Amino acid sequence: CINGVTIQIQNIEGHTLKPNSIGSIFVNTPSKFTRIIGEEERQNTNKIFIDTGDMGYLDKENNLHIVGRIDSMFQIHSHNIYPEVLEDRLLNACPCLKECLIVKEMQGIGDKLVCYYTVDFPNENISVIEHTMYQICVNNFASFEIPSQFILTNELPHNSNGKKIRKVKKYFSEERDE
Repeated sequence: CINGVTIQIQNIEGHTLKPNSIGSIFVNTPSKFTRIIGEEERQNTNKIFIDTGDMGYLDKENNLHIVGRIDSMFQIHSHNIYPEVLEDRLLNACPCLKECLIVKEMQGIGDKLVCYYTVDFPNENISVIEHTMYQICVNNFASFEIPSQFILTNELPHNSNGKKIRKVKKYFSEERDE
């Protein structure tokens, strides 16, 4: 990490986690603000850690690994799912994919994972691509991480900064209606 910056990985209860344990990333930096104009200066500002909103872990060499955002993590069968990690694995293993987005959708009584994707080569056989993606998931994901559906789309939604928009239920349901 940058000189003068201290990182802590904490669980939901605020306890510092051991190396290679995924949790919330907190930072302490001398360049943070000490007060809001109009408020009194904070005491002991060197002890204040700021929640970054990111999830990650420190390895045994104290290198920081960011696995996703807190607001994109969801649970399936009491397991935390970090969709960015799954998406990276799928993209790295399947060269015909341009982008993919794995989301949790409620269906009836239970939850299911759905993978929306775009391809670099639109003339490829879609059933072959989806079978390949499924096999990659079976070989590299835990059973609860495997999407139950793969949906080809023309494009994935992005915000003005180019980040994928994860709350896309309305976007994709409108696209399917067309």
